[in-house]
Amino acid sequence: MEVILVINDRKERRDLKQKVQSVYPKDCVSAFRSGEDALEYAKNRQIDVCFTEIVLIRMSGIALAKELRKSNDQVKINFISDTKEYAMDGWKLFINDYLLKPVSVSAIQHSRER
Repeated sequence: MEVILVINDRKERRDLKQKVQSVYPKDCVSAFRSGEDALEYAKNRQIDVCFTEIVLIRMSGIALAKELRKSNDQVKINFISDTKEYAMDGWKLFINDYLLKPVSVSAIQHSRER
């Protein structure tokens, strides 16, 4: 299974990658700083799960989700935010889950089970 994680902040990205890897121990977990980098990686791969912040440097997490869905309508999109402000936008895209920061291992586990 291919899991991608898109988080702006380096420390937060590293910490969250460890948490995601603990929930997906046998799967490939790749972390990126930008939506563009994640899309470039996804060009030649079947992405199964995506954890992404909504507010990113250039491309928003919402735009990233739309692009990923063009090539795989089954990808499980999980938005990460420090506010509930974008929750309705996420549900309109039929996301798998909407996680509020700080993200816990149990929240990631719950997302996996959905």
